[in-house]
Amino acid sequence: MSKIVKQFGRFGVVGILATLVHIGFAFIAKYVWQVSPQMANSLGFSLAFLISYTGHLRFTFQKRRSKRIYLLRFLALSIASFFLSSAIVFAVTTLGGGSFALAIGIVAISIPILSYLFAKFWVFEAV
Repeated sequence: MSKIVKQFGRFGVVGILATLVHIGFAFIAKYVWQVSPQMANSLGFSLAFLISYTGHLRFTFQKRRSKRIYLLRFLALSIASFFLSSAIVFAVTTLGGGSFALAIGIVAISIPILSYLFAKFWVFEAV
């Protein structure tokens, strides 16, 4: 199996783990700690962000040490991914009259691929 296929697989594992942590922690925050839905989501996203960053740094791209530039680039990528996914949903559902399921399907396929490419060739690229 090629190196890039293995690396993309590791990227997927970290992404799935971060997603599960986001959802799980958000539910705990909402239903155990009784915080607002927005705060619960923010807490879940924040913890998932840290897990995702650390997982991709160490496991996916196997960097030995963290650099501030990696963290800042990863933050920029995360924010850009959020806005792009929102734009896709808006374009498909509101402008195009398509279904939400179609929009989320496009997001689920395109965002991980784009995120992987940007992470590989920009975020964790040597400085």
